[in-house]
Parts: sequence; C-alpha cells; structure tokens
Amino acid sequence: MRMRNRYERNVGPPITDEQKATIDNGVLHLYFRFQNNSKPFWRWLTACAYALGFACLLIPSAGVFLRVARTIAKTIFNNVWLLF
Repeated sequence: MRMRNRYERNVGPPITDEQKATIDNGVLHLYFRFQNNSKPFWRWLTACAYALGFACLLIPSAGVFLRVARTIAKTIFNNVWLLF
C-alpha cells in the first residue's frame, strides 16, 4: 500500500489509468514473489509431491502407450494396406 500511495501522491502530472494498471501489476508481482519465497520448505514439499504424482501416472501411461504401439505395429506389419 505504501508503494501504491507513493505513486498516487506524485507532484507532477496525474497518472493515467494505464500507468496505474502497470503500477498495480508491478505491486502484485512483487507481493507474489515475496509470498512465494517466504516458505521454501513448502515449495520444496509441493515440488516433491508433484514429481511423485508425475511418476505414479507416468508408469501406467507408458504401459498403455506401449501396448497400443505394439498393436498398431502388428496390424501394420500384417496388412500394410490397412493404412490406405
């Protein structure tokens, strides 16, 4: 709020709506970075949970992909004309 008030009390020409939106956007980005970096343990824990979930979903997905690829390969090698 102090940063926003600092720009609103400018002595020069008044701030346009576009400049105010840019200032507000910058303030929100700074606040997000501050909050994001304030708890590194939780960020690390969340990253590990995402990695674990990705691995748990990757294994069955890879199995299904290989089965489908084998079935398509068998079909193509048995009868090439099925492509046309």
